[in-house]
Amino acid sequence: MGQTFQRKREITYYNKMDYISCSCRTFEFEGYPCRHMICFFKKKQIILLLEKYILRRWTKNAKAAIVYDTNAEFEAHDGPDKCLMARHGLLACKAAMLVDDASLTDARSSYLLGEFENLHLRVKEIDFDGNNVNPHSKQKPRATRYTRSN
Repeated sequence: MGQTFQRKREITYYNKMDYISCSCRTFEFEGYPCRHMICFFKKKQIILLLEKYILRRWTKNAKAAIVYDTNAEFEAHDGPDKCLMARHGLLACKAAMLVDDASLTDARSSYLLGEFENLHLRVKEIDFDGNNVNPHSKQKPRATRYTRSN
């Protein structure tokens, strides 16, 4: 008959951090609590797991967060879809950083909204080959400044 090998697992409770870990290291390597941790929670009558034991990647909202490669390089041999997605991701990341900084004050927000409108008008003047559609336009488009009313 086959022998069953049972390895003892050690649960360590870090009181100051209110954190437990198991010697099997499943949580650290896989990102979900192991059966040993679950048994510990049951024994201590902990009914709800703390959020720190449920990583975002295992939740329904895992795909809600977008991760961008800010060092994206656009290669022609990657294909048009990959290049488009890489450009979009990089631009969205840079825009998100601007929005984060600008949203801190009304003045910054107003300024960025105006600049976005200017940029949008200027970008629309460039065709898909990179040529200026309206080369005679020497004047920068002017955008409306937005003010927040309470």
